[in-house]
Amino acid sequence: RFGTSYWKYVVTGDVDGTKYYLFGGSGFASDGEGLLNDLWFFTKESSTGTPLWTWVSERLKPNKINSPGVKGQIGEYFVDYWPSARVGAYTWKIGSSLFLFGGFGILDEQGNAGFLSDLWVFDLSSENWAFLGDGSESYNTDSWPSARMDGSAFALRPGYYDLYVLGGYGGCDTGGSGYLNDIWKFVYDKTNVRWKSQK
Repeated sequence: RFGTSYWKYVVTGDVDGTKYYLFGGSGFASDGEGLLNDLWFFTKESSTGTPLWTWVSERLKPNKINSPGVKGQIGEYFVDYWPSARVGAYTWKIGSSLFLFGGFGILDEQGNAGFLSDLWVFDLSSENWAFLGDGSESYNTDSWPSARMDGSAFALRPGYYDLYVLGGYGGCDTGGSGYLNDIWKFVYDKTNVRWKSQK
């Protein structure tokens, strides 16, 4: 399966550089060319250094393009939940959790595409996804980054759940879309999701 062309996927890795994680992008699947939402792990065999790819999505769902994903309840991990297909997302890896935010991708079951503001976490132990919100919930509509793609994601304190989103291209406060230079801090304590604007 690996070896097909990918474009605008996102990659993050362990601090020690022993393992990397690749999600989505634009490329080819069993039903043609389009947006992807598959997840891969990359590492090297300890004794020989041979590169090894593990296709996690093969165990979770069919290999199809332009998938709308399945959200489920906020914070609930389940084998049948996964993010929609997308390009240009933001990602972080902290401990046994892999986080995914935003991008440009599939919005609904009809296949409409646009900027995304959804937040997901993948548990590396159970290999299941959980949806953490998208800003539409009543309790966080005033404190959530706008839908966007192609910015930067980083953590200032490795090992802590203090994560940042910087800029990108997407929804603006004045309406429409454009380049962004805002900074958002995301704090996750496994029970609550909190975003705070830093600029």
